[in-house]
Amino acid sequence: MEEEKKIVQESSLRIMKQLRQIWGEEHSFREIDANDFKHLDLSFYRKKEQSLSLLGFSKLGDVEDTAQKKTIPDPRTFLRMMVSQDKTVSAAVYHEKPEFPWPLICWLLKLTPLKIIEFGTEFENGIMLSTSVMAPIRQADGPKEIIRQFGSRKSGVEELYKTHLHKVETVITEEKTRPVAHNSLDDICTAQNRKLMLIRTHLEDSGWISKEYLARQYGNNTAFVDEVHKEIERLAIKQLLGKELPPPEQQ
Repeated sequence: MEEEKKIVQESSLRIMKQLRQIWGEEHSFREIDANDFKHLDLSFYRKKEQSLSLLGFSKLGDVEDTAQKKTIPDPRTFLRMMVSQDKTVSAAVYHEKPEFPWPLICWLLKLTPLKIIEFGTEFENGIMLSTSVMAPIRQADGPKEIIRQFGSRKSGVEELYKTHLHKVETVITEEKTRPVAHNSLDDICTAQNRKLMLIRTHLEDSGWISKEYLARQYGNNTAFVDEVHKEIERLAIKQLLGKELPPPEQQ
């Protein structure tokens, strides 16, 4: 029984710490030289850049999210940022390659693929739309202003882009709004932080983690999900009171 309680505490603390690291602070992005990331599949970046160029996208730069480096595991990646001809759609290409055994763990937990392309559009009414091949299980809960859609892992760049544009038109029609143009790398990074702050506010207001999110992580183990959720609620209250979160063995 004590062993089960310890597992619940460790799982809860790990999830809380990771979410606070990712969503609990403004992210900063630094420009990098892709040649410093030779552990990644740089040909993947080149091929996706070429495909996007044929669709009218232009490259803005390669950046590293310094906040993500603090997470466990460190994805050891950088983002190749591109923008459409009319500046209303951004494209991020990245290959995550955490150190072993994390790639195996990601595969076992169905967190793959680790080679990702993601399209994004921000609208004048505050809605943020993203379309990617990222596994939905990896996504934190978000507010209604953030719309996420996921293509098949086998989706080509053009197919995924068409899926994104179709949704853009739907949002324009239904919400009576227009997309925002992002003219520079700084514009896109700033928009990304607006998106992160929306998610952070939503997580804080909802107690950080819903049972639905936990169910995506742990499957149908209802009893375990319930226990982890209760423990996370306790940790969230502790955080609101301004107390540090100690390691599980000290609680």
